[in-house]
Amino acid sequence: MSAVVALFLVAASPATAQTLSVEGDCPGPTRFRAEGMTPRGEVAFLYGFTVADDLVPGGPCWGTETGLGGVKTAARVRAEGAGRVELDVRLPPGSCDTPVQALDIRTCTVSGVVTPAEGALPEVGVSCAAIHAVSPGARSGVYTIDPDDGGPLPEQEVYCLMDVADGGWTVQAYLRDPSHWDWGLFENRGVLGDTEGGFAHGATLGDIDTTWSEKLVVYLHLVEEGVELGTQWMSNTRPDPLDYGSITISSGWDYVDSFGYTDFGESNVCTHGCETYRGFGMFSSADGDVGYCGTQTGDYGCRDGNNICWVPRSDGCNVGDRRCSYLTGPGEGVIYAVR
Repeated sequence: MSAVVALFLVAASPATAQTLSVEGDCPGPTRFRAEGMTPRGEVAFLYGFTVADDLVPGGPCWGTETGLGGVKTAARVRAEGAGRVELDVRLPPGSCDTPVQALDIRTCTVSGVVTPAEGALPEVGVSCAAIHAVSPGARSGVYTIDPDDGGPLPEQEVYCLMDVADGGWTVQAYLRDPSHWDWGLFENRGVLGDTEGGFAHGATLGDIDTTWSEKLVVYLHLVEEGVELGTQWMSNTRPDPLDYGSITISSGWDYVDSFGYTDFGESNVCTHGCETYRGFGMFSSADGDVGYCGTQTGDYGCRDGNNICWVPRSDGCNVGDRRCSYLTGPGEGVIYAVR
């Protein structure tokens, strides 16, 4: 861990839990990502010779219990934005089983322990979910999948969403402009993986010979009554998987969201139609326990062309500009995905 490091500091939501993840192909380029640290506070990347419960041996956090034995400091980095920092390091042979931990020097709290070997990524996976299962620290991005696992069907490139709602999601669309609400569910738009310009991958997903039993809507920048709610999501699941061409079937879905609201047996998740992303995922409850939740289907005053209906939270459904998900600024967007 004494190798020269290049530091890449990226902002994240202050609500992010304090975590450390790793990815890469050790030995070689490896990335450690700490999240949930004190904004603009110092973060120490610690390593040890074994997994144990030794104490920090010195400095302002002297005596803090770690998950390491023989604690050493590899690097000290100042977090930016809302407490996220990425550390890129080229690790030599023999270091891949070295346990690593992140220490927030402002609060003297530590993340979980990871080892560089945990970040090894398969070159090809059966699905985004399979890749995530093998490498929970994998970053969101473009991956190659082989849905029939060596069978006659061609491999496909897809965008995998790895860091929201337990990860392993295959992205249908990444909306970054008000006009993108009108993209169709079964068409390709833009350049796959272009999270700045936006893209859709529905035509390709329709060609993949696999089934899906979950769908997800992620609002990366949700604002409610002027309060920043950060990244929030809504999801539907069903016991009987569907091919992508049948993903617009409106009944038989259960509902869960990032605020903890749940309901079973949704009667119509396409109350406003599912031809475009404006209506896809407009959830309604069969018995009224949750009510309507989803993206409204018109421009009702929000900066980027749509408001967000979340009845169990408050304010009915037609909330106008009182609850918006923004699309066009840095780190913003709305993501639709299946798993």
